[in-house]
Amino acid sequence: MYRDHTAMIDAKDTLGWCFTLGSMTLSVFGFVFSTYASALIAHPTEPPPIVNFLRWFCRFVALLLIVLSVLAIFVAKQACAPWSTWVIVGALVLTSAFCAALTFKMRH
Repeated sequence: MYRDHTAMIDAKDTLGWCFTLGSMTLSVFGFVFSTYASALIAHPTEPPPIVNFLRWFCRFVALLLIVLSVLAIFVAKQACAPWSTWVIVGALVLTSAFCAALTFKMRH
């Protein structure tokens, strides 16, 4: 059976999508985390009920960032990516790890 290899997604395209989705997801994380922090600062003794949802949503977004980071590492390794790509992958991994660490510091 003949396979059309032009229909396959190239590793470069997959990495591009990982970086694009990672940057968008990081933006969402920043917005949700700042909303969470603002709610806690405004009501330190009795936080509003939305705080629990925001905390769990931040954890979900951090998990998504970690999944994108692992996918980027896997694709970059398979594609024998140059060092410049590995710098970007490393930045994604570090920011994902920092977001995950922040989510474990969230309380209430």
